[in-house]
Amino acid sequence: MAREFASSVDGARMTMADIDEKRAKSAASAIPGADWIIIDTTDYKDLVGKIRGYDMVLGALPGDYGYMSIKAAIEARANMVDISYTVEDPLELDAAAKEKGVTV
Repeated sequence: MAREFASSVDGARMTMADIDEKRAKSAASAIPGADWIIIDTTDYKDLVGKIRGYDMVLGALPGDYGYMSIKAAIEARANMVDISYTVEDPLELDAAAKEKGVTV
């Protein structure tokens, strides 16, 4: 997903994230010019802090973390495309996203 996005959006700055440094570096190495960071998605404040400042977040987390990651993107004022399944209804976050001026 990130590789496709990077190849189709001119000037896109990509940063690959994972809790595991080896996986983050490996993912970044597959995309020319990509950076990597470590993010603990179970730590809401860490997640919000690390995605703040990005224009777009691509989410592909396990379902247990999908809804929380959408909430974090909204709080960080980052647009988000997410393919995670979540039992919670992400449409419940629509008003909050609109209030922050982002699309999720």
